Amino acid sequence: MSNIRHKAHSPKIRVELAVNGTVFDLAQVGPERGYVREPKDLPPCDGELTVYVDDETIRRRVRLLDGMSSESRLVRFGDPV
Repeated sequence: MSNIRHKAHSPKIRVELAVNGTVFDLAQVGPERGYVREPKDLPPCDGELTVYVDDETIRRRVRLLDGMSSESRLVRFGDPV
């Protein structure tokens, strides 16, 4: 049996959605949707999705297809106009 100890690495991940100067934290994100932690009412508009994984940053322009509703944390994404 080996005495080698493996250190597990859990990457530090943060996801944000910036819309018209307001930044929203997302609890979950996928290619076509995200779940905003604190939603507010917004009409359909463009925004920027930013994913931070450790020291790497990935940005994607998105369209909020249905806008955002203070009644729902779900936001659907599409390609920007």
